[in-house]
This record gives sequence, C-alpha cells and structure tokens, in this order.
Amino acid sequence: MASEFQRCKIASVFDAMDADGRGYLREADFVALADRWTTQRGLRPGSEQYARLRAIMLGWWASLSSAAADAARGGCSWRTCWPWSTCCRRWRMR
Repeated sequence: MASEFQRCKIASVFDAMDADGRGYLREADFVALADRWTTQRGLRPGSEQYARLRAIMLGWWASLSSAAADAARGGCSWRTCWPWSTCCRRWRMR
C-alpha cells in the first residue's frame, strides 16, 4: 500500500497532466503534454525525435484509456478505485 505522501505525489503528477483542469485525463491532455515536452527539448516538428516523443506520449493515452475502459466495464471508476483521488491538499501543487 502506498503511503499518504506517495498517493499525494501521484495526485500532483495527475494534476500536472490534467492540462484543462477538468479532474480527469483526456486525449487532449496528452497532446498538450507532448507539445510541452517537445517544446522544452527544442525538437522540431517533422524530426524523427519529435515524432518519436509524440508517439510515446500519445501511446500513454492509448494504454491508459484502454485500461480505464476495461476497469469501467468491471464497475470501477477512477473515483472509486484510485485511492489518491481524494488526496490531502497540503502535498498538492497547483
């Protein structure tokens, strides 16, 4: 079992990934994340490195959205199955 600090750290990462602040992740959040990462690394659109990093980031979306769909079919949602969804505010970064 993760400690309170670990759960809150994960929640902070989630908040950083939730680009539009809706409280859940969408494909657009991963596109925005890929844009930030490629820009921070100075990668040019059309370059092999740019395409590779975007493919990795959008691959995360494909994997997570597939897993979420599987969980939802089993009656689980992120609000009920993810223990960090109600994490304490003192560790959260906004």
